[in-house]
Amino acid sequence: MWFWYNDGGDIVAAYKCFFDGSHTKEMSASAFFVETEGQMIHSHVYHERFESASKAEKFALYLLLQYINTHIEPGRTVAIYGDDKSLIETLDRRSGKRRRTKIYKLFRYLRSHYDLTLQFIPGKENRTAHKLSKQKYVAPVKQLNESKATKLNGYTISHRTTILLDDITVPYRLLYSTPNHIKYQSRLLFYQQHGHVYKTIQVDSDGMMLDGYISYLILKDHGIHECDVEVMEQIIATTA
Repeated sequence: MWFWYNDGGDIVAAYKCFFDGSHTKEMSASAFFVETEGQMIHSHVYHERFESASKAEKFALYLLLQYINTHIEPGRTVAIYGDDKSLIETLDRRSGKRRRTKIYKLFRYLRSHYDLTLQFIPGKENRTAHKLSKQKYVAPVKQLNESKATKLNGYTISHRTTILLDDITVPYRLLYSTPNHIKYQSRLLFYQQHGHVYKTIQVDSDGMMLDGYISYLILKDHGIHECDVEVMEQIIATTA
């Protein structure tokens, strides 16, 4: 069940979800939050160097759809609110190339498993999500041992665990990229010969992928539903 409202009418839903994106020369951000019974139960902000605010907003919606898919029980009533009218109208056009995009495929999947609604709201009614998207980006703080910090790119392994592949969020820069064909084929051959991926997927504490995209694609292509991952944490500066 899916509707698009533009008349300001409210929707009675077990979960209300709001998303927004922002863009500056220095950094962009995608943000969303989820509430139930008037209480916020989850919020997330993802910083990336997007080319425009519209791309940041589109990725915010994608992150929100992934959250719904992995954290909300199927069959529940979920209302999604956003102030990007063009994006909402684009999802409503169910033909052509848009049907092949990952965000549309995920949206279509959720629409068949949830009582899902999507509603345009004016920016003034989306202030909380907008404020989240405006949160200042704080770069990871590296250790004083600069060579080690550079090698780990500001992260170190916290622990290893096994998670569902669908619980991993793929960053925007990878989602719409094409992996190196030769590299993919060599890693695929390794998987076929050894029965496991060449490189362990690395994620942060929120499940956002940091490294191992080709391993992720190989596992997806072989119908694997869960995998071992390395959960990374930011390196904190030490003082003498």
